[in-house]
Amino acid sequence: MRDEWTALPPEIIFDETIDYLNKLPSTIKRPFAPKCINEVTYGIPPKSIIVVAARPSEGKSTFAMNTASMLVNSSIPVAYISLEDSRIKFMQRFLSYNCHIPNFCFKNEKWKERLDIEKTRKMLSYLQFIILDEFGKSFAEVERIITELDPMPEVVFLDYVQLIHNYRNYTRRESIDYFMRQCKALTNNLNISIVILSQISRSAKNEMPQIWQLKEAGAIEESADIVILLHYPYRYEILTGNTDTELDPSLMKCCIAKNKDGEVRTLQLKFEPEYYRITDPQGL
Repeated sequence: MRDEWTALPPEIIFDETIDYLNKLPSTIKRPFAPKCINEVTYGIPPKSIIVVAARPSEGKSTFAMNTASMLVNSSIPVAYISLEDSRIKFMQRFLSYNCHIPNFCFKNEKWKERLDIEKTRKMLSYLQFIILDEFGKSFAEVERIITELDPMPEVVFLDYVQLIHNYRNYTRRESIDYFMRQCKALTNNLNISIVILSQISRSAKNEMPQIWQLKEAGAIEESADIVILLHYPYRYEILTGNTDTELDPSLMKCCIAKNKDGEVRTLQLKFEPEYYRITDPQGL
């Protein structure tokens, strides 16, 4: 324990702050996809927990995969832990997004007409991208993944937090709270960022979900530096039997509901489900 302390004059702290600000990068190092989110968050902050939440099959895995692709194509080392889908299914989505192959083409042989296998394999060999589907269901496993990889990933994706294992003698809520708090401490210790996907409670209807509707909320919300909520109105209408809906099937809404160092805002995005692609409305 320190037994001495120093009170610095405010002008000295001001000078230190200006020096810190001058050293910040002028460009976004860890960008989100789509790009418009970076205007609000200025990318993925270091030492941060990002929570991306939506109802089942309303785009959270697509959003995460798009952002992971953006990062690895920007030479950022990434680890993607897919607890819900197999690595093969993830790669199909990745190819659909990056090679512009409609997802239905993978159900027949039409993908062969659109995929340059050797060129794509060579492209993938340059990416610092680790995809796991059978490991990472506890904090100890996540920590091993991060610390044993070389290079260590700068951004880790976990899809999704409700699929982690229960800890002994812990309730489900307590297990997730423990996991989130440990992940938060890890981001601070290792200067990394973790993007954690989360389900939304079934109490949410066809409206933009709220933070309090995060399934097993609590430390999920508390630990997050940024919370991004996704809403795909068209899918909800179809699932409830309203096949005559006039809703735009490409419209997705995105609410940046918590932003520790910035504003909160609701954005409109363009969703192309057949390509697992979420973009700015202008398609940029």
